[in-house]
Amino acid sequence: IINDQIVWMNSYGSANLTLNIPVTNNTNFLLASISKLITTTAVMQMVEDGDISLDHDINQYLSFPVINPFYPDIVITLHMLLTHTSSIKEDFTFSEEYSIFGNNSEMELEYFLSNYFTSDGEFYSSNNFYNSEPGEFWQYSNIGFALIALLVEDISGQSFEEYCEINIFDPLGMTETSWHFEDMDELNVAMPYEWMPGMEELGHYFIPYYPSAQLRSSVDELSKFLKAYMGYM
Repeated sequence: IINDQIVWMNSYGSANLTLNIPVTNNTNFLLASISKLITTTAVMQMVEDGDISLDHDINQYLSFPVINPFYPDIVITLHMLLTHTSSIKEDFTFSEEYSIFGNNSEMELEYFLSNYFTSDGEFYSSNNFYNSEPGEFWQYSNIGFALIALLVEDISGQSFEEYCEINIFDPLGMTETSWHFEDMDELNVAMPYEWMPGMEELGHYFIPYYPSAQLRSSVDELSKFLKAYMGYM
């Protein structure tokens, strides 16, 4: 991108080996942690609007408490969530129960997180937190970023998907970008694979902490997001 113009864009490879579908500039890919850029943008819009503070206790905004049992008197802030210093840990003991493949119903973000952080919750464990003081140590946390999205939901009164559509995707013309696979054209979404060895089809899947890792978009639509950050939109 030079002076508000895309001067080069290209695509390579196969979006689906079984169906022999080539990648194009409009092929939607699972973006993994690039998704966090959108989640951060959403909540920072709210910070700019004065709806939430970077340094206040996040429990002021949530419908259930998030407390590190090793440090119950230390508050967790949005700044900590954004900088991966919240002491929130990812315990995948229950991952088979909440990871979904195929067309099964997706788990609601609030249901998952409330059951992850509440002591009598379905997914609660003492392993859900590090034994380190919030704000003192850096430990990467996808769950912490999902919690950011729930803050957006609780403050806006909208689903996270709806908030992003209204405030980010629609204004930028990112009409094919989505957090949820069922809202997309399946043939235009690249199939995830893993090396076994040999390429093995993983299938399209859903994780309930999706705001940290599960946005699907194309190089064409992400260029619009990039132009916005460059000040051209």
